[in-house]
Amino acid sequence: MSRKLAIGPGHDDALGFCRPDVIDPLVEAFKAGVDQTQIQENLTLTTEERCQKFLRLARMALELQDAGQRLRAQDPRWGVTSDDRH
Repeated sequence: MSRKLAIGPGHDDALGFCRPDVIDPLVEAFKAGVDQTQIQENLTLTTEERCQKFLRLARMALELQDAGQRLRAQDPRWGVTSDDRH
């Protein structure tokens, strides 16, 4: 039996797990705006593959951050933000 952690009505134990027959309207509302194909794709990956995917994303985020800092340093039109002063 698969169990999901839920916040809301229908909890059946002290850990907050919900019964499979209970549909939480808040969860359903959020699911409407989520691309389920991406979730399913990620669930087919191994833990190692998910870690590698995360590390690639983290590296790209750092590269974008560095590029933004270089651009702001080279071009005064971009100015310096409060985030750059740490």
